[in-house]
Amino acid sequence: MERFFEGLRVPPMPYYLTAADRICWIYDGPCGSDRRWRHQIFRRIPDRFAIPLAEQAKDRYEREGRRAGNYHLLEASELIDQASIRLASRDEDICHIARLRARACATIAGGQDENSWPRLVNFAKSLA
Repeated sequence: MERFFEGLRVPPMPYYLTAADRICWIYDGPCGSDRRWRHQIFRRIPDRFAIPLAEQAKDRYEREGRRAGNYHLLEASELIDQASIRLASRDEDICHIARLRARACATIAGGQDENSWPRLVNFAKSLA
């Protein structure tokens, strides 16, 4: 049975889709570019974050239209890309990164010259 959305035929879902892709599958333009674009975002994000994000985008699409739904995803993906620690990191990985950064801060702060404080401030800014 064929499915239609806004007068367009909705193609069958490929096997490789994420759970988040499946939530937003019917929302697309005539050429399928939104589906490919969303897949590039959702495949980088663990399901525990991607599924709520897909639900939010779906709600935006239904209330405000395609542009608003896609813009919501774009904003979220830019925030995720700016993160210095991957969302899929394990607790041990995060603790290891924290120890390395603490050691670097201690090394910079332990310096005995007038440039120690500016170096520490610059290092802290690079982590944000």
